[in-house]
Parts: sequence; structure tokens; C-alpha cells
Amino acid sequence: MTRRYTSAQVQNMLRQLQQKQRQAIDKYNQAVRQHNAKVRRAIDEYNREVRAHNARVLANRQRLESAVRRLQTPSTAPARLAVFRRSVETVHTSYSRLEAAVSTTQLDPRTEFLVDLSEREAANSVGLAGALFGTDDSAEQPDVLDHADIVDELSMVSPDLEHRWRGAVFALSPSNPDAARHFCASAREIFVRILDLRAPEDAVLQAKASAARTPDGRVTRRERISYLLARQGISVDALASFADADIDNVMELFRLFNDGTHGSAGSFSHLQLMGIRRRVENALQFLCQVSGSS
Repeated sequence: MTRRYTSAQVQNMLRQLQQKQRQAIDKYNQAVRQHNAKVRRAIDEYNREVRAHNARVLANRQRLESAVRRLQTPSTAPARLAVFRRSVETVHTSYSRLEAAVSTTQLDPRTEFLVDLSEREAANSVGLAGALFGTDDSAEQPDVLDHADIVDELSMVSPDLEHRWRGAVFALSPSNPDAARHFCASAREIFVRILDLRAPEDAVLQAKASAARTPDGRVTRRERISYLLARQGISVDALASFADADIDNVMELFRLFNDGTHGSAGSFSHLQLMGIRRRVENALQFLCQVSGSS
């Protein structure tokens, strides 16, 4: 039997439906407002981070350019430092090319992280050169890595590398006349071993049979670095070039530190020795990140 409704009942049901509809609309609008508020907060936070990042990049670039200008000022530095000076300038030039190469590209977080580390490496290279040449009149010191961080990263590649680094740092003392030989030999071996362990020749040649070789037939460091970056999905050629130039600069630092006329630790002040250690430590962390070891 069909149920019959009075006019009052129909009106009451319509009011109830309209009320439920309004409640649903109000609930939807409230959810939209809450969502929009979250989006605005996220956008505001992102914009704040972007502005802060851009401010840091600008400040770092200004410090870097200022240090480069000081380095290019004629000085009375010994002729034996000329090769090291040129390698520092090569690092700066390589970074400028890297910066230009990525300036119009949307980078993934991993690549952006390595580019940011590259900026630090370029600044460290110029800063240390300023300290060694006596052209750095800035009281500000470069960032100091926590010693635990670098040994942890090295141990992830090989426990032997951690032990080598601890021994190298222990020997780096102004009172140790053999500090230069010990520190340079150990640190140089760490760089070589990271590349050998993370980018063995067979693996590099399997990935790229036409990989460039050194005059003695070994795969070049530049090819090994490209291989390491490619394993992480990074194909920025300028980043590989910068990493190669950065390591070459550290190798030139070793030759300067350990040469026949300027080789004893006593020839450097304590501040310069700590700057050398910091430069090498940061460069090792950079290579560990390039190798994807963390």
C-alpha cells in the first residue's frame, strides 16, 4: 500500500534534505579551506626555504669571487706554488662551468646536493690557497666537518680506509717532522682506493668499452667518476669534470705539502695545517658522496 504524506510532512522532509545538503556543502567548503590553508603554508615554507637557499648561494658566490680576486692579486709567493695556484684556478673555472650548466635545469635532489657540495669544494680550494699564499684576510673559517662523519663514510667503503685516515690525522702535527710524508701518503691512498673499490676498471669498461685511458693503459679518473655518477642516474658532464678537477687540486696540494723544499710540517703554521686537513677531509667526503657510498 502506497504511503501518503501530508503537505507539512513533505515540507519537513524537504527542509531536512536541504539542511543535510547545506551541511555537506559547509563540510566540503571547510575541507577545501583547510586544504588551501595547508597548501598556502607549504608554499610559504617552500618560498622561505628557496629565499634562504638563494641567499646562502649568493653569499657563498660573493665570498668565492672575493677570494679568487685576492688569489689573482700579484704576490711574492715562491715559484714552486705556481702549479698549485693554477690547479686552484682550474677548480674555480670548473665550478663556474658547472654552475652555468645547471642554472637552467630542474635538478633532482641528489644532483642538487652534489652541486651544493661542489660549491663548498670550490670555496674550500680557494680559501686554503689564500691561507697558504697569505692573501686571505678574512677571519671567517670554512665549515669544519665532524670527524665522526668522515670516518663513518670511509668505513662504509672499507674499514681499512677509516684506519688509514685516523692514522693520517694522528700524524698531522707541527711537532712531527715526518707529518707531510705520512699524511700525504695515507690520504692519497684513500682517494685511490675509493675509486678502485667503487669504480673498478672491469666494471667501468663493461659499462663503456671506449672509456678513455691513461698513457699506461689504465682507465682515467674522469671516466671512473662518470661511471660512479651514472650509477646514481646522474649524467651532468660538468659535475664529473668538476669532481676530477677537485681531486687533482688535492693531489697538487699533496705534492706541494710533501715536496723537497716545503715538505716538513714545521714549514706550516698550526692554522695552515688544520686548513690542509679540512680541505682533504671535505674532499674525501665529496668523493664518498660522488661514489654513492652513503
